[in-house]
Amino acid sequence: MILRNLKFALNSAWQSFWRNLAVSLAAVLSITLILILAGVNLLVGHALSQVLDGFRAKVSEISINVSDDTPLQNVYDFQQQLTV
Repeated sequence: MILRNLKFALNSAWQSFWRNLAVSLAAVLSITLILILAGVNLLVGHALSQVLDGFRAKVSEISINVSDDTPLQNVYDFQQQLTV
């Protein structure tokens, strides 16, 4: 009984698909395009996330060179300003 109902449903869907071919193809094309765009969106989002993580890792440390005659207190004051 279930197999017969399934066969009837599939046969009816197949006939309906071919009766309204233009609408059916438009629906299939729309869904395909939406899925492709969603996949591209996920890939681009992941790639940008990886790039941003790389930049964050590189920017976490700053190296500054000062001349030898710079007073140590000025260096500490500047370091304090950067951490704030």
